[in-house]
Amino acid sequence: MTDKKITKCLSWTHYSITLQMKDADARSWHENETANEMYNTYTLELNVFSQYNHRLLKLQNW
Repeated sequence: MTDKKITKCLSWTHYSITLQMKDADARSWHENETANEMYNTYTLELNVFSQYNHRLLKLQNW
């Protein structure tokens, strides 16, 4: 998804959650995933703090 489309899909609250992340690659992944799947902020927060992206990568490499 392009940056403009992501910006239109995510609210400031979404960005305030992802901006807490130190890893820029993980932040970008979560922003893309949130925009593609239309996650609300609650779901995004759960995914970020449960390290959903790392768990998903482990499953794909298994």
